[in-house]
Amino acid sequence: MRTMRLLYLTPGMFPARRVDVGLLFGDCLPRYGVYSDIVAFRKPGAQEEVWGGGEAILADPPRRLKHLAVFMHMFKALAQSGRDRYDGVQVRDMPFIALMALIFARLKGMPFLYWCSYPYPEGQIDRARRASGWKKLASLPLLLRGLLGRFVLYRLVLPRADHIFVQSERMKQDMTGRGAPTDRMTAVPMGVDLERMLASVAAFDADTVGDVSVDKRMQGRRALIYLGSLDYVRNIETLFEMASLLRWRLPNIVVAIVGDTNDKQHKAWLQERARQLGVDDILIWTGWLPIQEAWRYIHLAEVGLSPIPRGELLDCSSPTKLIEYMALGVPVVCNDNPDQQMVIEQSGAGLCAPYTAEAFAEAAKTLLKETPEMRRRRMENAIRYLRTHRDYPVIARKLAGTYFAIHEKACHEALKQGS
Repeated sequence: MRTMRLLYLTPGMFPARRVDVGLLFGDCLPRYGVYSDIVAFRKPGAQEEVWGGGEAILADPPRRLKHLAVFMHMFKALAQSGRDRYDGVQVRDMPFIALMALIFARLKGMPFLYWCSYPYPEGQIDRARRASGWKKLASLPLLLRGLLGRFVLYRLVLPRADHIFVQSERMKQDMTGRGAPTDRMTAVPMGVDLERMLASVAAFDADTVGDVSVDKRMQGRRALIYLGSLDYVRNIETLFEMASLLRWRLPNIVVAIVGDTNDKQHKAWLQERARQLGVDDILIWTGWLPIQEAWRYIHLAEVGLSPIPRGELLDCSSPTKLIEYMALGVPVVCNDNPDQQMVIEQSGAGLCAPYTAEAFAEAAKTLLKETPEMRRRRMENAIRYLRTHRDYPVIARKLAGTYFAIHEKACHEALKQGS
């Protein structure tokens, strides 16, 4: 089997929480001969884990001078890289580091690749512009970083990248509109390891040991679940308004909120908003959970909620929660985010509705009233769709073909220059 190896610079902590890093690059791609040495920071308190994709080049997380520490760690990894070990350099979601990596890659004769999972410069600009009062001045460095990052990414990095990987077809369109080369761009949507998740379902169904790991607040209730970030851009408070409508139409409901936000002030505001709407007694706040525990909460629910507010920042996303709900046998209520609307329409795994409290409440009520046979047929169709389109081994096989095509093109160009 032919093989290749990437130097993969990432902004996150190790072990990776995002499945498109940990599962796709750490497990699935090596099955098809694509290995990667990941450059990241060690998660505080985490036990050392083997990186299945290759070597984990780690540093302790910086306590101060964060940006300088990130630069130095990435610089050292790039300086020690070479064509004798790597067939390319890939950077994820870091425009300034990407510019440095692009220079190193060109000097060392290696392809340079950029992986964009979220429009971070636009996100920084949006957060800074939303600030008010004294925070407006404090957010000025964030605004400047976003503006400069946007220039670096769209004017310097992407036009010179050998290939660009994006999160969805919508992001590909957006990037093309900003001048990125369409012919060097590939959309890689979020997926799941379907066999692993189906095995989890079987294990959950077989677990009859007193339900000690089950949240007692969900037992005997009509449970809905939201899995994911609680950041302000998600507008989770709309789900509280939905819950306030549903509780009078379908008594005995409960809504599990499995996720969190680093913004403590916004978290407090969300909790206060729940109290104002009179639904704090039917909400279950869990915070972030280990993946298997989060999956157990999903499996116990009757409806999964996947609201993705429309707008520049999130229209380009490929929601993981939607795919996880489907894999775990839970029908979904979602809104018209381009990627998840396409998935729902093609799979029949749920209902797509405008992201309003009334529309989500009506869609959830419809799914909760379906018969077991209707639900079974709906989820069988969902599993068939996932096997074909969103199973990570399937995604990895296609992605490996793209990487080898990039590698072969680079080798051909090197031979031409040598001759």
